[in-house]
Amino acid sequence: MLTNYIFVFCTFYQLLYRGPYAFYAVYIVYLIATIVAPFVTKLMTKNFPSLSTRTFLIRLFIVSFLLLANHFSFFAGVFLLSLASAQLNHHLNVISYHLPILPQDYRLIAKYRLNNIGSILQQIIVFFTLYMVTIWLNSLSFTQMLQDYSTKTVNTETLFPLVVTNLILLGLFTLFIPIINQSFKNPQDFH
Repeated sequence: MLTNYIFVFCTFYQLLYRGPYAFYAVYIVYLIATIVAPFVTKLMTKNFPSLSTRTFLIRLFIVSFLLLANHFSFFAGVFLLSLASAQLNHHLNVISYHLPILPQDYRLIAKYRLNNIGSILQQIIVFFTLYMVTIWLNSLSFTQMLQDYSTKTVNTETLFPLVVTNLILLGLFTLFIPIINQSFKNPQDFH
C-alpha cells in the first residue's frame, strides 16, 4: 500500500506540481532507498541494539509522514517512506516464506494476492479521496486534473486539492501505525 502511494499519488502530485520529469525524481529516490534499506537496517541494529525494529519503523513512518506533508521536504519524506516500505516488504517475505500455516506451494501466491488486493484498494482510496476533495473544495474538476496529468501540464489550480488529499491520505496512514505496531510482536523479526 505504501509503495503504491509512492508510485501513484506522489508521482501524480509531483508531476502536476513540477512537470514531466518529476516522475523520474520520485522513482530514483524510491530506488535509492530500496537499495540502501538493508544497509540502513544493519547500521540501525549495530549502532542502536536496544532500539527494536518496531520502534524504528514507527519513528520512520511518523517522520516520513511529517516530511511528506511539507512540499519543501517532500522528497526526503519519499526516501524515508521508501525505506520503511522496503522493511515491511522484507517482513512480508519472511512471513510468507517461513510461516508454517500456509502450504509451501501457496506462500508465494498468497503474498502476491495480498499485494495486488492492497494495490487496487489503495488506488481506489487515493482517487476517490481526490475526487471528493475536488467536489468539497469546489475547485478544478477531477477530470481536468487527469487531463493535466496526461498532458504533463503544470497547473497551479490543481495544487491545493492535491495538498489537501495528501494530508488526508497521510492521516489515514497514521491510523494504521497501531496495526503495524501490533504486527511486530517480536522485536527480533528482522535479521
